Amino acid sequence: MLAAHSIDVRHGNDAPIVLANASVTLNPGELVCVVGPNGSGKSTLVQALARTLAPSSGVVVLDQVDLYKDLTAREAAQTIGVVPQTTDVFLDFTVRDTIAMGRAPWRQSRGMLSPDSADDEAAVERAIQQMDLPRDLVDRPISHVSGGERQRAIVARMLAQEAKIMLLDEPTSALDLAAQSRLLTWLRRQACEQQKAVMVVLHDLNLAAAHADRLVVLHNGAVFADGPPKQVLTADTIASVYGVHAWVRANPLNCRPTVLAIPELAPGFDGSALSGSAVHLLCGSSTGANLMFQLVRFGARVTLSVLCVSDSDADAADSLGLAYTKIGPFELPTADDWRRDTDLAESADAAILTQAHFGDAEASMAASAMSFMKSGRPLVVIRGDSHRFELEAQLAAAGAPLFVESEDRAIAVLAEVLAGRN
Repeated sequence: MLAAHSIDVRHGNDAPIVLANASVTLNPGELVCVVGPNGSGKSTLVQALARTLAPSSGVVVLDQVDLYKDLTAREAAQTIGVVPQTTDVFLDFTVRDTIAMGRAPWRQSRGMLSPDSADDEAAVERAIQQMDLPRDLVDRPISHVSGGERQRAIVARMLAQEAKIMLLDEPTSALDLAAQSRLLTWLRRQACEQQKAVMVVLHDLNLAAAHADRLVVLHNGAVFADGPPKQVLTADTIASVYGVHAWVRANPLNCRPTVLAIPELAPGFDGSALSGSAVHLLCGSSTGANLMFQLVRFGARVTLSVLCVSDSDADAADSLGLAYTKIGPFELPTADDWRRDTDLAESADAAILTQAHFGDAEASMAASAMSFMKSGRPLVVIRGDSHRFELEAQLAAAGAPLFVESEDRAIAVLAEVLAGRN
């Protein structure tokens, strides 16, 4: 077990503290992912746990032994393997030679100039196979391979070290999607089957949530949260740590959190006119979610038109606690459904019609949209593709809807109109 207890870490004696009062424990058998914004202290935590940056206070222990006071660098390296964030190799070693450098902590006990032992050669060969490195690649100079291949070689170097604790700082940054998934899957298997303690720094929250047993979230040089992904990765945490609004839902394939960032409107947008207003969204077919989030964020009271429960717009509305008329899969709205929709719409100050195609319900949706214009309430219409021409022409002939080309413009126009009415 490797653990940091209330450590303060700084880069230099007179430098400011980068990591403050941080406590993190890495247990055998679990994969821990460390996430957080740039500058939050992730790499500093790796360096402190790897015995390369001593804390100014607090202690790091390896199986209850002080990592910095009671162990030499070689002794620590026989247990702790590291893949740093930067992986430059300045001399033109071959890929195989680079991987063999992972045997240095063991070779030092025999002398650095001693030839490779059978154990050394076997460990290097296992690492090559584990990282699935082609035979024609391992004999090439490390400077003649791609960034992703170099990253895999550096991971293989750590594997050749045969460490029981593995610390990896952004190991997926140069890897393609398939290689990322393979590496994280393999690391989790190592933790589970070989009872290794594995810590990985990642920026991709979805990748971390999909593979981690535990997430450690850093923010402003401190541990903000530490626990299972379901418990830690919430919309509130993401808003507090990253300063962005996100939609966090359970992935139906693994029940782990999936994060979708909500696009922000243009800087300087004044949404104060939306606060307290009531807006009815005529949406569907996954066209309304972003509008819902943006309107709610600016304090609007949002209702929605008739939605099928299998539509992701319904899922978004449920997550925000918004009222709408619900129908089952493959059902068509009944007259009662449209009456309930009318009841919701009557209290709205304005409406937005999204780019959705409404199919058999188009006539009813057009009637609902027209009721806003007839009552003198503004209707903002986001233009759709050519299949929407008939509906949009019908609305244009019946009144004066406010046509716009994008969701951002729809919210901006709505804010302008409501500000003028107030």
